[in-house]
Amino acid sequence: MRRVLIGAIVLVLLLAAGLVASREFGLGFVAIQPNEKAIVLRLGAFHRELSPGAHFVWPMIERVEIEKTTLRRLEFGYATRAGGDASPLESEATDSPPLEYDADADADLEERRMLTTDDSMLEVEFVLKYSVRDVRAFRLEIENAEGLLRDVTAAAVRSVVARRPPGRQDGGTGRDQAGARTL
Repeated sequence: MRRVLIGAIVLVLLLAAGLVASREFGLGFVAIQPNEKAIVLRLGAFHRELSPGAHFVWPMIERVEIEKTTLRRLEFGYATRAGGDASPLESEATDSPPLEYDADADADLEERRMLTTDDSMLEVEFVLKYSVRDVRAFRLEIENAEGLLRDVTAAAVRSVVARRPPGRQDGGTGRDQAGARTL
């Protein structure tokens, strides 16, 4: 009788330790937040997408890659710093300026300088705001999606600035027309 009791206690302790380990180390269960989407890779290959909520994945066989779907920003020609706990990815929930201009940051000056048709040098600063809709394509089909997005956006803006009419001294009032031509 005593052996059965000790065996039962050991079994209960092992089950409790397994439950704690699965919660602490994420063995088997994953929670996707409302502002996230995820993909499951089974043995390194795409298996399925996960929507927000709780999901089961096979430990050691499946790996989950989570991506935020909130509005993101890429800054060109300058840098900002988040105030407090705000992050550049999550601080765009409102239209108010959530970030502060960081004058000490090493913003790439070459990225900011652009040449027009009349060989004038302009310093252009802008922000690209985007969100990820297709997590599978963003994570698996493009090697460096954010880098590609940065390069394509910079090339498009440089093209618009390069076609700028000679002698135009509007002080930035043509901003809306340049944005429309870029898109």
